[in-house]
Amino acid sequence: MRILSVVVVAIACLVSSCQKAPHILGASAKFLSHPVEIIDGSDTARVSGQLLLEVESDVDLEATALSSHVWATVSGCTSGTRTLGGITSLDGSKATLLVPYMDLREPTYDLSRSPEPICIVIGIGSMNPFRSAQSQAYRLKLDDGVLSAMRQFAEAGGKVTYSRVP
Repeated sequence: MRILSVVVVAIACLVSSCQKAPHILGASAKFLSHPVEIIDGSDTARVSGQLLLEVESDVDLEATALSSHVWATVSGCTSGTRTLGGITSLDGSKATLLVPYMDLREPTYDLSRSPEPICIVIGIGSMNPFRSAQSQAYRLKLDDGVLSAMRQFAEAGGKVTYSRVP
């Protein structure tokens, strides 16, 4: 009986320390057709041909990042193709993500030619599996202005660029 009590207490302690899964409250997209300098972690980068996504969560991602790994994945909702995007900065409950409109590894993934909604997932990772969690996929439909900017960029021969600024 004593062993069962210890097991119940241990499970309750683990469950009470579980990480709350973040919930994405909203997101917006902007297409960077001209070179723009952005903050990427502790560096500055000059980028173009990429989507800049602003994602709002119900969790203070910046504070959470002090003790856990905060990550994001972006994929085409219809194709399922995962892009080479990632978080560039955190500001409270907001995350800024940088995502190329086309994937050089997967030539068939090109949002300017085959537009589709993009699915965003925010996750919190830890060495403790009970402290890891991720959001449900948030479906973001790109508006006509963003799609038009991508098409014009692609038709003009624009390239996806990312370079560190010294």
